[in-house]
Amino acid sequence: MPDPNRIAVMEATRAHFVERFAAEPRSLAIAPARVNLIGEHTDYSDGFVLPAALPLYTCVAVAPAAGPETVLVSTRFGEQRLAAAALHSASGFGRYLAGAIGESSREDTALSILVHGDMPVEAGLSSSASLLVAALAALRRMTTETTLLEQPGHALRLELALAARRVENDHIGVPCGFMDQFAVACAVEGQAMLLDCLDNQHTAVPTALPGHSWVVIYSGIRRELAASDYGARVEAVKTALARMAAADLDGPHILRTHNPAQVELLARSAGVASSHLPLLNHVAADNARVHLMRYALERGAAPMAATILRLGHNSLSRQFGVSLPVIDEFFEAGYKLDGVRGLRLTGAGMGGSLVALVANDNLDELMGRLETVARRIMSPDAAVFGVAGFVAGVSWR
Repeated sequence: MPDPNRIAVMEATRAHFVERFAAEPRSLAIAPARVNLIGEHTDYSDGFVLPAALPLYTCVAVAPAAGPETVLVSTRFGEQRLAAAALHSASGFGRYLAGAIGESSREDTALSILVHGDMPVEAGLSSSASLLVAALAALRRMTTETTLLEQPGHALRLELALAARRVENDHIGVPCGFMDQFAVACAVEGQAMLLDCLDNQHTAVPTALPGHSWVVIYSGIRRELAASDYGARVEAVKTALARMAAADLDGPHILRTHNPAQVELLARSAGVASSHLPLLNHVAADNARVHLMRYALERGAAPMAATILRLGHNSLSRQFGVSLPVIDEFFEAGYKLDGVRGLRLTGAGMGGSLVALVANDNLDELMGRLETVARRIMSPDAAVFGVAGFVAGVSWR
């Protein structure tokens, strides 16, 4: 069943496009946000993740330009006008659109592009992946017959996700893994997606837990991966794995096949820096937690799922070091609220959002109390989003 908010955001985007360009868009594509239930900093080391798509959206409308310039418009961030040959000079949101245009081999075509959406940016909910996947899908849709109404099949969704990752890695310069792009492109309604980042094999996992709901808490602390310690953590993990591989220890696979104690023993034998050991321990443990969460969800075991969330947060904070003092303070305060069963930081860290599993009793009241505590401890901009249901990935028309 189509999410009403998806339809509303698409209609609003079309209206904004018509208002700005006095013409109908040739194509529109919309991609959701994502929340990762468990499995952080595991994707770029060929591990496992368990994301699901949220009913918060980025929509991109595209048409050939009426004049010689490409015009990039964001209803949130303003407008940029560029000659087709000068797309490299785009800034901000325009860098992502320029990357998508280049990846789509449309640099020589002047375009009118408008972006609209309702998801917070730099919130750890994959706003950049949502923008890129939607832009690439809209550019792809523009080249098809306008009478076609079918939605992109899985093979095309996967192609769009891989293209979005190339833009993020090569054009934007963020050394991210594949989870975000995959989730916003390929998610299945009502399900989480257990993705094996070694070969992109995936399995849909049910997310409904009797008597419980999923809630997302935006901390109000914005972060940008390209300017954070994210790259340093990625480099540290990859350096450690390369050292283990050089010692003939099959480095990339150790973190998905060995427990943390075994990983630490092997890493020490390969001469991995002691400061990198906690990072490896976290990744190995989170890979295991992904499979444990699948087990819990498939059996409707809410207490087990809640415990996994708590362990996941403690590992991100104490082992991987990507939480913040105020987020840890909120984490402790959240558990004191009656009805909060599980809670953890989600995404790469350094701010962003948390995901919670809460009891359905007095849900609206509990969400209000969570938001009050979040705004008191973390930021006046903190916000709580109830998840009525996880949604499907990118769509177009």
